[in-house]
Amino acid sequence: MSAKAPDREGGRREFGGWAEWPDNSPHREGRRAAHRGAGAVPDGGLRLASAVAVSRNGGGDDSFARRIARRFAAAPTLPYSKRPGDAVGAESQEIMLQPSGRPAFTGPVYLITSHRTASAAEVFVMSMRALPNVVHLGGTTEGSLSDILSRRLPNGWVINLSNEVYLDPEGILWEGRGVPPEVPLAISGSHRPTRKDREAVRDLVRHVQAHAAGREAGGR
Repeated sequence: MSAKAPDREGGRREFGGWAEWPDNSPHREGRRAAHRGAGAVPDGGLRLASAVAVSRNGGGDDSFARRIARRFAAAPTLPYSKRPGDAVGAESQEIMLQPSGRPAFTGPVYLITSHRTASAAEVFVMSMRALPNVVHLGGTTEGSLSDILSRRLPNGWVINLSNEVYLDPEGILWEGRGVPPEVPLAISGSHRPTRKDREAVRDLVRHVQAHAAGREAGGR
């Protein structure tokens, strides 16, 4: 995972995952990664706008993703609910996004995704989309939000099932379909920038400029 903030007037952050630990560890590396990411988010008022990229993020632990999103939350917010899809009559559990206790960054945030945004990164996307100052751009996410239910078969094989139902605040299920952006951009999700990515960056800059002009004129 990386987190970058090049200047005081605008920031860019790229989060590459929240699963940086071996299977037998107590998630120490994941916690450090989430702590570094949360620390990279500026306190309120330091920057005019921020771009946050999770376009190459395969996910990890939902709690780490929410820890980053909390830095942008000025008030308790409901980004999603979930329930076990294989349990008859199970009630949905509302997952609240609570402010971090530090001044929230409430300037414009441009959230960038691609088809390689998956799992906990999609939880991050739903958490961020619930905030009033976030614009979601890029590509539709992978559509694999559910936690994994693992079972060992009699022959020793292990089967992993997506058994949970994640619903956004409007009650929409994005599992298997992916979360679509408000502003589509052709993001490749490649580790090396492609021509398509360079064109998408130019489109992003044009959108940010138009968005800024709209805010100055009294729009969102």
